[in-house]
Amino acid sequence: PLMLTSRASVIEAIAKMRETGSDYVLIATDGNINNEESQLIGILTQTDILRILSQRSLTEDLLIQDAMSYPVITIQETELHDVTIATNLFQEYKISYLPVLNGNQIVGVLTQDGLINLLLQNTLELEENNQNLLQQNLQSLEIQKLQELNQSLELKIKERTQELWEINKLQRAILDSSDYAIITCDLNSTILSFNSGAEAMLGYSMSEVVGYCVPLIFHDPLEI
Repeated sequence: PLMLTSRASVIEAIAKMRETGSDYVLIATDGNINNEESQLIGILTQTDILRILSQRSLTEDLLIQDAMSYPVITIQETELHDVTIATNLFQEYKISYLPVLNGNQIVGVLTQDGLINLLLQNTLELEENNQNLLQQNLQSLEIQKLQELNQSLELKIKERTQELWEINKLQRAILDSSDYAIITCDLNSTILSFNSGAEAMLGYSMSEVVGYCVPLIFHDPLEI
């Protein structure tokens, strides 16, 4: 991830963000920012920059330490196996970026999109585990126990359906908590999801567009 010291200027940070295409800069203690002893003390995002611009003009003497957000909410790399921990942090602190640490060492940054991918990955892994469990049970059970197996499978399906519902509920909560418009489409460009940010920005409700429309409706034909 992009990193700078707190004594760098905001103008320098903006230049680095443009150069790397990053939406944020992690701020470390003064010194060698690649040193393992260097600690994460803040984060400067596009939202922080817009906030500063609304209050004053940018000058060379405006330092990152005067504009960054702190303290930084972080998560340990070992905690990523439980997606609900990261999900709760995003929702509780209304953040868009979650630095991932290994001890005190920065190893990456989890975004909301990255969290959604983790949720989907966990869903697929659960589905694969269920399929493997089903195959093992079918191979080991005798014919006279099939009725008992069917009852057990019905219970697992019910529990699995509840798990998927909870995961979809978390995904929707993440999408709706974002201030950005987030729209997903299938291969035919038909809209599959439409978050509250998109509703506020584009003036359409989710029920009006999901499954019916393509993103072309949001564009002026003369501009395409």
